[in-house]
Amino acid sequence: MIKSIFLLSLVSIITIKLIDISLGFFQNSKKSISIQRYINLKEHKPHTDQTYKPDIDVRNSNKAYRLRIDKNGFIEGPLLDDKLELKSDQIDILFLGGSTTECLYVDEDKRFPYLLSQKIVNKDNKPIKTLNGGVGGAHLYHSIINFIGKGISAKPRYVVLMHAINDLSLLSKYENYFDSTVHDSRKIILIDKETNISLYSILSFLKTYLAPNLWNEIRLSGLVESLHRIIKGDDEWKSARSKISTYDAVQDKLNTQFRSALISFIEISRAWKIEPILMTQFNAIDIKNDLFVNGYKLHDQPVDVNDFLRLYSLTNQIIRDVANEKKINLIDLDKKLKNQHHLFYDSVHLNNAGSEKVADILKDFFVSLGLFNTAS
Repeated sequence: MIKSIFLLSLVSIITIKLIDISLGFFQNSKKSISIQRYINLKEHKPHTDQTYKPDIDVRNSNKAYRLRIDKNGFIEGPLLDDKLELKSDQIDILFLGGSTTECLYVDEDKRFPYLLSQKIVNKDNKPIKTLNGGVGGAHLYHSIINFIGKGISAKPRYVVLMHAINDLSLLSKYENYFDSTVHDSRKIILIDKETNISLYSILSFLKTYLAPNLWNEIRLSGLVESLHRIIKGDDEWKSARSKISTYDAVQDKLNTQFRSALISFIEISRAWKIEPILMTQFNAIDIKNDLFVNGYKLHDQPVDVNDFLRLYSLTNQIIRDVANEKKINLIDLDKKLKNQHHLFYDSVHLNNAGSEKVADILKDFFVSLGLFNTAS
C-alpha cells in the first residue's frame, strides 16, 4: 500500500514537472533560462562502500578493489580491529591529491595514506589517524576547495599535498584552470540548467532509492561504463585535441598559475595553523618507457612527447622551489622512486608494492623529524 502511494505520488510529481517544462517552451514571453551555478566539491560520495574493477588493459587484472568512504567523502582503510576506533576526533595527517593519492586500484590495506597509520604512532605510542582525500581527476584547485570546504574542519595536524600530472594536462590543453569548455569532471564551477536536470534527477532518484542493489550489480558488470563510452566517448580532453601549444607557453602557465595555487594552499594551511607538507609526484614517465610513450601518442596532444617530459619535470621542480621559498617540508617522491618502474602499473599509478614503498618513505620522513614514533 505504501509503495503504491509512493509510486503514484512520484508519477504525479514527474507529470507536473514535465507539463511545466513543456509550457516553458511554448510561452511567448522571452525570459532567461534559470540556471544554478555551484562549486565543484570533487569528492567520493559520502557513506558508500563499493568495489571497482579496472579495465583489463589498464591494470592487467580482473580483480575488484574495495573503496569505503566516510561521512565526509574521505577514503577509509579496513577496520580490521579497534586501532582506528579512536576516542578522539583528532586527525593527524590529511592527504590531498588526485588518483595517485587515491590509489583506487591498490588493495585498501596497502594504500599508502592508510598504511602509514599502521606504521607510526604518536608520541604517547597511541595509533594515529590519517585521511585520504585523493580523488581521480582532481587538480590542485579541487584540492584547495576540498581543503577549505571539509579538510580544515577535520583539524588535521599536517596536510600533505601531491599534484602534478592533472595540472600539467589541464594547463597544457586549456591554458588556465577556469576555461568554461573543459570537461565537467575538471571544472571548478559547474552549471545546471533547470530544463536539463529534471530527467537526470528523476532517473538518479529511481536508481538510488528503488533499485540500489540492482544498480550496484549493473555497475560492477561494466555495462554502465561501456554504454557511457559508446554514447559520450571516454576522452575527457576531446575538445582540446586540436589545440597546438609550445613549451614556453605551458611553462609560463605552470610558473604563474600552478605556482600561485601552491602558494595559496600553503598560506591557507598556515592561516588555520595546520602544517603543510608538499610532495613531488612519483612516476614512471620516461622516454624509454614504451607504456608511457605509446599512451601519450595514442591521441593528438598540444605539445610533443619530449616537451611534455620537460614540462612534467618542471612541474615537480616548481613544487621543490615553492617548498624551499616558503620554508616548508618537502618529500621528494619523484627522486626517491626514480627509475623504479616495477612499482607502477602504468606511468603514474602505484601498484601494491609501490604503495608500500611510499608508506615506508613517509614513515621514515615523519619519524626522522621526531613528529611520530615507529609502531611496534
